[in-house]
Amino acid sequence: MTSEPRPPRPARRGPERFLDQAGRIQAMPRKADDRRALLSLIVERVLSPGESIDEKELGRRLAPFGSDPATLRRYLVDAGYLVRTSAGTAYRLPDH
Repeated sequence: MTSEPRPPRPARRGPERFLDQAGRIQAMPRKADDRRALLSLIVERVLSPGESIDEKELGRRLAPFGSDPATLRRYLVDAGYLVRTSAGTAYRLPDH
């Protein structure tokens, strides 16, 4: 039994090109614009406007993107995509 060759998959565009088939980050982009686009995509997938979550829940939501959710959380905070409360107990989207 011979199988038909599969057509090539179309190349993924935008920030999704940095994710593997399972949605995990393959490597953090080196170019700042690409990194910002990827972080923006991730934060849109893990947090809704007006929602505030604790660190444990944020880690749980970030875990599907890679093996180090703490580093990813740090990237998101440092880049301004997440805001941590002054007590450091919760995270939310910034007010714009």
